[in-house]
Amino acid sequence: GGYAAIDATRILDTREVPGRLVAETEYRVDVPEDLVGTDATTLTVNLTVTEPSAPGYITVYPCGTDRPLASATNYTTDETRANVVDVPYEAGSDICLWSLVDTDAVIDVQGYHGPSNENRIVPRTATRLVDTRPGDKLEAGETRVIDVVGTGMASASATVVALNIAATQTEGPGFITVFPCGDKRPLASNLNFTADQTVSNEVFVEPGANGTVCVYTLTGTHLVVDLDATFEPSGTLAFSPVVAGRVADTRPADKLTAGETREWKIADGVAAVALNVVATQTAGPGFLTVFPCDTERPIASNVNFYERRQTVSNHVTARVDDNGNICVYASIATHIVIDVEGTYRELTN
Repeated sequence: GGYAAIDATRILDTREVPGRLVAETEYRVDVPEDLVGTDATTLTVNLTVTEPSAPGYITVYPCGTDRPLASATNYTTDETRANVVDVPYEAGSDICLWSLVDTDAVIDVQGYHGPSNENRIVPRTATRLVDTRPGDKLEAGETRVIDVVGTGMASASATVVALNIAATQTEGPGFITVFPCGDKRPLASNLNFTADQTVSNEVFVEPGANGTVCVYTLTGTHLVVDLDATFEPSGTLAFSPVVAGRVADTRPADKLTAGETREWKIADGVAAVALNVVATQTAGPGFLTVFPCDTERPIASNVNFYERRQTVSNHVTARVDDNGNICVYASIATHIVIDVEGTYRELTN
């Protein structure tokens, strides 16, 4: 179906109620019945993990189904890390969490897919909108206005934009919140960081006043914003959710080398895809870029990591080539894991 954005709404914060997730235990999260449409097929949520007791991962999936071989976000000890997740959903049902270790977790719902929603994806090769380096750093407490509509950017008919937001050269612990300009800043975060990190997360947000999106930061940081896709009434691609399925895992012996671009098959008849892309056992600071194999690699990044031996994941909305393939470029040697959360195909009646 098409996509509908909602005001970011918190449905879980274990720091308040009911308390930390227990290691290797399924936890049910209630979704308020009036939060999304009755025909919603997928929830788009921002999952934040905070103060985990050891390195690990969380998996998110529909309650009543088998837990998939997939991670929704990866973390290290005492870290705060966020990632967007597309979760298959049926009205009146719950979504389930499973964590490898004890941790706190926060879930904010950003929107949902459903057949009655007329705004459908218009996939594109990622385009860089903002890079504040080297001399235009955001100050602590600043809200920066970002133009997302204009020549070479989103069209004026775009109702939602998918943005990859990266914070880099951060001055201390903090977070970033993205919201439509002209609206009140919500009680939600999209990206969390500590000092001297480079971290990224994908965000689905409605353009606000004059086609702008606002970015608030608690702490001084440089900001990089890439436009991954738009959702528009003219779009013809319908989203089909899947319980996350693995399509690539280079471990233990097929690591990407620095500067390598590798190709993976997603599926025939697919125009775009929603992925969770993980870099693990990284050789040093670097990034991954996901793009259709029939185009030049764009000046954009999808997954950022800032030190050796990290495990970092990010949600990626990407166009695929005519053969149903995606390419992944690694700036530094790393293993890669790719899980598919949904596909976009031509709408059929």
